[in-house]
Amino acid sequence: MIRQAIAFLLILGLPLFAVEDLDKAKKMISSGHYKEAIKLLQSHHEGDYLKLLAESYYKDQEHAKAFEVFIKALNTLPKDSKYQAGKEEALYYQEGLRIYLDPNDRDPKGMSLKIRDLYAGVWHLHPEYAELGYLVAIAQANLGDYVSFFNGFYDSYKKAPDHFLSYKTQGILHIKLYERAKTPEEKEEERKSVLYYLKKAKERYPADASLYKMEITFSQDKDQVIEVNLKEIIDKDIVVPRSDLSFYIDQMLAYGKDDLAVEFIEKARKWYSYSRTLDSAKELLKEKQMQRGNDGARGSR
Repeated sequence: MIRQAIAFLLILGLPLFAVEDLDKAKKMISSGHYKEAIKLLQSHHEGDYLKLLAESYYKDQEHAKAFEVFIKALNTLPKDSKYQAGKEEALYYQEGLRIYLDPNDRDPKGMSLKIRDLYAGVWHLHPEYAELGYLVAIAQANLGDYVSFFNGFYDSYKKAPDHFLSYKTQGILHIKLYERAKTPEEKEEERKSVLYYLKKAKERYPADASLYKMEITFSQDKDQVIEVNLKEIIDKDIVVPRSDLSFYIDQMLAYGKDDLAVEFIEKARKWYSYSRTLDSAKELLKEKQMQRGNDGARGSR
């Protein structure tokens, strides 16, 4: 039996010491010896070891290193999966996605509790449900359970790496690294990574309104990005959360896109028949138009 086990490991290309290190590290983590696990795992560069290393760093309160190593773990995995959800999973996923994207829900924690309570049990019974696994993992992250997030997201990524939630979440992980970056060069590198993953996510699922806000926030060429993103939102009728209306209006007014702001307000009225934000923005635009008219009249005298 021992010879058979050794032969099997050699076929997989896994050296015996590596398998032993993985088991040792798990025992160290479970007993709270995080620094020892980190020291043991740092010599390995395969995905499973890096994922466990990320868990060790996070539990040892080194969150930036945890996110950085977790991204490296994902980058060691194949990217050519052609995942197709079955009918039952697709039904659960679409239900969960509606909760996740609900523009009327202003409480990310409440949304995450709802997704976890409704779908975590289903996913544990069906760990092959990669799309649903993404939603559950994201909910766990929003609730502060990053160790469960690492494990759930990693499992879903192995099956469906090209999913929009894969790219969006990687973009958010880079936002966390951006916030923790110590030099301008590091921040710039993370900013570019954020935009790269947000773009990939938008290409695969443009109906997620949060992607447009994040892209505007991290873009340097805001003038062009605001123009493109707002036109997409208007043309595709992508419902913006009520809480984000002022963000978009402020951005358009700051960059002198008054006509686009008028068009956006008209579209937003279809989503929200009553809104103080829209009322105030409409009055402000009227005042600006009147001011331009008065300035023009004085200039022609």
